[in-house]
Amino acid sequence: MRAVARRLVGPALALAAILAAGAVASPESRAAAPAPSVTAAVDGDYAPVSRPGPALRASAADLRAAVTCAGDFASGKQPVLLVPGTAFTYESQYAWSWAPALTRAGIPWCSVTPPHNSLGDLTIAGEYDAYAIRHTYRKAGGRKIAIVGHSQGGMRPRWALRFFPDTRRMVADYVGVAPDSQGVTLGAPGLAPALAGAVCGVVGCPQGVWQQLQGSAFMAAINSRQETFAGIDYSVIYSTRDGLVAPETTHLAAVRGAGYRRVAVQDLCPGRIADHFTNGSTDAATWALVIDAVTRSGPVDPARLSPSVCRQPFLPGLDQRAALLGALQAPVQIATAIATTPRENAEAALPCYVYATGC
Repeated sequence: MRAVARRLVGPALALAAILAAGAVASPESRAAAPAPSVTAAVDGDYAPVSRPGPALRASAADLRAAVTCAGDFASGKQPVLLVPGTAFTYESQYAWSWAPALTRAGIPWCSVTPPHNSLGDLTIAGEYDAYAIRHTYRKAGGRKIAIVGHSQGGMRPRWALRFFPDTRRMVADYVGVAPDSQGVTLGAPGLAPALAGAVCGVVGCPQGVWQQLQGSAFMAAINSRQETFAGIDYSVIYSTRDGLVAPETTHLAAVRGAGYRRVAVQDLCPGRIADHFTNGSTDAATWALVIDAVTRSGPVDPARLSPSVCRQPFLPGLDQRAALLGALQAPVQIATAIATTPRENAEAALPCYVYATGC
C-alpha cells in the first residue's frame, strides 16, 4: 500500500506544484509557422531526417555561457555531455553528484543549462543541446562523445539529433535515465495529459510543461520519422518505482544500425527502491549502469556488472550528507524555476524548420 501511495503522491505533488505556482507574465507571441494539428500530422508533414539544420536562434555568447566543462579531453576517454532534467541546472543536479563522480573516474565532461532551467521552450533548449554536442565534440578533438541525461534531459537532446543531423556523427552513446521519451502521462495515459492540458489552459503553464505532455506537438515532432539513428548506441535506464515518469513511456523505436537496450534498475538489483530524483542523481546502481553504457562497447548490459553494487546506496565518492543536502535542495530548485518561468495558456507553435515545407 505504501509503495502504491508513493507512486501516486509523487506525480500528484509534482503536477500540483507546477499548476499552483504564481503566474508570470507571458512573453510576446513567437514568430513561427503555424503548426498542423497533432492529431492530423503524419511523418510526411515533418522535415526529412537528412535535411541540414538551421542556424541556432540564441546568441553565440548565450550558448557559450550555458556550457560548463572539466577534465582532460586529451586523455583518450570518451567525454560525456550531462543534460539535467526539468527545472534543474548543471549546478543544482550534477555539480555535486554525477560531475564529480565522472572527474574521479578520469572521464572528461561538459554540461548544458538551457534558459529557464529547461522549463521554457524546449525547441530552443534543444538547440542549446545541439551547440553543447558540437562544443564537447570539438573539445575532444573530433572524438565521439556520450550524451547522458535524466528525465527531460534524457529525452530532449534527441531534438538536436533529429533536426540538426550533423550532430549524429559526433555521438557514440546516448544514455537516457528515466527519459519521458513518449511524453509525460504521470502513470495515467488516458487521463493525466488531458487533465493537465485542461488545467494549464486555464491557469497557464510553462512551455516546458505543455511540450512534455503526451500528445503535444513537440513530442510528435521529436518522435517523427525516426526516434533513433544508425551508428549510435542507445541505452534507456528506468526504475519500476519511478513515480513520475511512467516506465512504459521511456521506450524508443530502434532502427537498423542503432544499438538499443532498455533496462530497469531492478534488473540489476531486484527490489531496489530508486525513485525519480535519486535515479538521476545519487543511486549507485543507476550510476553503475550509466558507466557501463559509456565505457564499454554497445548499449548498457546489466550482466557485465557485479551484484555487489546493489549493497551500495550512493554513487562512488558521494557521502550521505551530500546526498541528503541534494535531496533537500531539490524542491527549492523546482519551486524557484517554476516561479520565474513565463506561463502560457497554450502550447507554442513549433519553429518552421520542423516541417517538410521548411522556412
